[in-house]
Amino acid sequence: MTDRRTRVLRSLNTETGRGLEIGPLHTPIATKDKTNVLYVDVHLAQGLRDYYESCGGVPLDEIVDVDFALIEEGKTRKISEAVGDAAPFDWVVASHVIEHVPDVIGWLADVSEILRDDGIISLAVPDRRYCFDARRPPTTVGDMMLARHHGDARPSVRAVFDHYSSAVTVTPRDTWRHGPPGPEATIHDLAYARMMLDRSTKDESYVDCHVWLFTPITFVQQMRTLADLGLFDYTIESITPTAVDDMEFFVTLRRVPRNLDEPGRRALFAEGFPEPEENVISEEQLAAENDEPTELGESSVPDGHDLFLVSNKEQRLIEGKRAALLRLRRLTARLRRS
Repeated sequence: MTDRRTRVLRSLNTETGRGLEIGPLHTPIATKDKTNVLYVDVHLAQGLRDYYESCGGVPLDEIVDVDFALIEEGKTRKISEAVGDAAPFDWVVASHVIEHVPDVIGWLADVSEILRDDGIISLAVPDRRYCFDARRPPTTVGDMMLARHHGDARPSVRAVFDHYSSAVTVTPRDTWRHGPPGPEATIHDLAYARMMLDRSTKDESYVDCHVWLFTPITFVQQMRTLADLGLFDYTIESITPTAVDDMEFFVTLRRVPRNLDEPGRRALFAEGFPEPEENVISEEQLAAENDEPTELGESSVPDGHDLFLVSNKEQRLIEGKRAALLRLRRLTARLRRS
């Protein structure tokens, strides 16, 4: 966790600046003993404890005290509304948040309202190729614009169905070496995906899922397109591509000054979207390895909010499938080497 925290915070002036962390839950990146930070989450701490007491997966006594709640009297507020006069901030941290927001264009615009000019957002983002999104179709700028057009406040039909019908059991190590798994690694059947979709559409429940899928390169390309369309008020200060055998990358966005004229914005955007160099596994590394698949117990889900909540019964089914898949992959690896 310390290394992750360093990578997220290294672009921020945490010694003197005021910051906001979105969704810290029980593993904040910016801690109050070392930084001047406030926390915003869906609920205040007791509301989060009540929620996770029923669904599990989070140590209740480690949930941090939350300063601002997005849901008040049953209504969801924008971040800028929730923090109110506490804004503006010098920096914002959001670890594994951006992929969940229903309307990513609107969310980025909302965060831009609470940042000072030249303020920073530091993001940790899952790389779709190396997590349970590995078999999902990529999302597009068109999808983002449709969500903005509809003013999505809950994950869309597309997002919910694709997430629950295509999520797979993976480890980053195996996907780095062998690419996405086959359909046998799919966690849920179509009946379960349909049930979750009905929960969203018929019951109008908020069904959490990965709405947006990124790689380092597609993130830069899509944000540049949004900037060209006048829908993105940032430049990309830096991007750290996904490390070998890892499943997340790190992005620093800098808020464009509000009173900058159009020629000035164009000049910033011309240099403000550096395309990252992707990491690759060397032939020497592969040759030196015993290509035995990793134990599937190594989670592709990072610290922070549970990104994929399941019941105890379902978890047992997943573990059984993991064990069967592990035996199959080991057999395949032995046959490949023979």
